[in-house]
Amino acid sequence: MLSRIVTWLGVLGLACTLAVLPPGAGAFEDKTADKPHDLTEGTKQEKYTVATTVGFNAAFGLDFPSLATVGARIDKARHAGDPVSLALAAKELEVAEAVSTKKASLTAKALMSEAVELGRQRKDAKELKALSLLVATTEDKTKESLEKLITQVEKEEGSRGIRARLTVHNWRNSTVRLYYNGYGVGTVPPRASRSFGINDTSGADFTLRAEDDFGRRWRNNYSGSVNNFSWTVR
Repeated sequence: MLSRIVTWLGVLGLACTLAVLPPGAGAFEDKTADKPHDLTEGTKQEKYTVATTVGFNAAFGLDFPSLATVGARIDKARHAGDPVSLALAAKELEVAEAVSTKKASLTAKALMSEAVELGRQRKDAKELKALSLLVATTEDKTKESLEKLITQVEKEEGSRGIRARLTVHNWRNSTVRLYYNGYGVGTVPPRASRSFGINDTSGADFTLRAEDDFGRRWRNNYSGSVNNFSWTVR
């Protein structure tokens, strides 16, 4: 199912754009009169390895042509919020690790964990099935938890979750990409604010994530009913 996220660009009154984002459907109900609930407290900042900065051929000592492009493919999958492509790239790194008996600064295990976490946030049954097939056979607990989540997601399809306005304040000197439950919402320029309409039928629990191109991520997990909330990325 598809849900529409209407993006009001900035406090500066820029033109409106429209992004399509699963799951759910329906028009956004304006709640501007409500005081925003601030989600800034509890936000965690973390570092991640930008894959295009890793020399995978040199790290493994292998001349596989695919390793020359895997970094760009990983970062492209991250930007697109594509857990299946991340998991496939993780399997590629896993093979290179086995052949070379070496590891790069971005490991297969870390990348697979990132793919699984993204899949859990997105709650797309088909993506979760693909991930359950791609995780290592030794990760029985991960496979079991994914299979349980698939059953849960299939039962919840069509249920109603969150319809809200999200305003993001970016205090950083770099543009950040914004993700809601693993789905790309849009970007916020440096030292600027933008508002987005969220229409999500996947439930009342959600994860906000922002990231820049310099290996920094911010995330906040929230549970509860909110129809107007704000988030500051510092």
